[in-house]
Amino acid sequence: MHTKKLVLQLKTIGIEPITWEEGNASNDGEITFSDLVHVQVPTFDGGLIIWKNLGNNNFSISNPIKNLVRFKHELDAALSI
Repeated sequence: MHTKKLVLQLKTIGIEPITWEEGNASNDGEITFSDLVHVQVPTFDGGLIIWKNLGNNNFSISNPIKNLVRFKHELDAALSI
């Protein structure tokens, strides 16, 4: 999956990331939405994974998400808390 393509799709539905980095053969891509929420974008196959920093070195990690509507819903929820 290409991170840049996903960022452009997200911008069309009103989601603006802070930063993003394209993946390569050894690392997945990443999109940062806040100090506490970022998304892992698989380079080859799989779904998007939302990481939320809960503090004290604890993280909430979503199941892989392949549907953009479901992704937007879960991302909105992660960013609202």
